[in-house]
Amino acid sequence: MSYIKTWDKIRKSKEFITEKLYEATLNNNRIYKINSEEERFFVKTWEVLLIDIDKKVLNNIINNTEDLIEYFMNFCKYLYANYKNEQNDKTKILKEHIFYVIEWLQTNF
Repeated sequence: MSYIKTWDKIRKSKEFITEKLYEATLNNNRIYKINSEEERFFVKTWEVLLIDIDKKVLNNIINNTEDLIEYFMNFCKYLYANYKNEQNDKTKILKEHIFYVIEWLQTNF
């Protein structure tokens, strides 16, 4: 069975994309106020992650929620390895949201 329908449901949920991005999506509005460098990093990176996950789901590389969780865990390892020495940790919002999403996925999918 294909994971595409489940991924589509996850991808469109407010919990997954955050309320701010969810509201912008509902209004077909790509313009939303970014208040900090952390938010800018989050938005830009999250958009890239969604495109990458879309491709991996379509190509059956991500086939289930466990694969999706593993993808996020590996990305967090990448963030910790590549941004650990920065004084101003611009990855903070992104890491917090990824851990929230992992918990949400484990509970709901």
